Amino acid sequence: SDLSDQQSSENQSVISYDSPWKVYSIDWCNYGKQNDCQRLLLSSYKEDYSNVIQILNFNERSGTITKIEEISATYPPTKVMWTPNPHIYHTDLFAYSGDYLRIYRLAEGSSI
Repeated sequence: SDLSDQQSSENQSVISYDSPWKVYSIDWCNYGKQNDCQRLLLSSYKEDYSNVIQILNFNERSGTITKIEEISATYPPTKVMWTPNPHIYHTDLFAYSGDYLRIYRLAEGSSI
């Protein structure tokens, strides 16, 4: 009985997100639990010149993942990364590499 209760509570914490393309790289940013500011970067792997990076928000309270923004990228981004130390200064700064190193800041209102 205890095992089945534990398994059912574990199953409730599994949240999925179906990407419309093959995911090449991912980075999780957890600035803390305040304001549900938990974000993901996903990059695509497509063999043509129409790759993308998605910025997703994870809302722990509702258990949902929503797309905030999408950026076009010519070549598959081989690395996506949020700023390494957000605890000093919360910036929503992230970078990706593909053909060049590109650095972005996500502004309020979901515009890059």
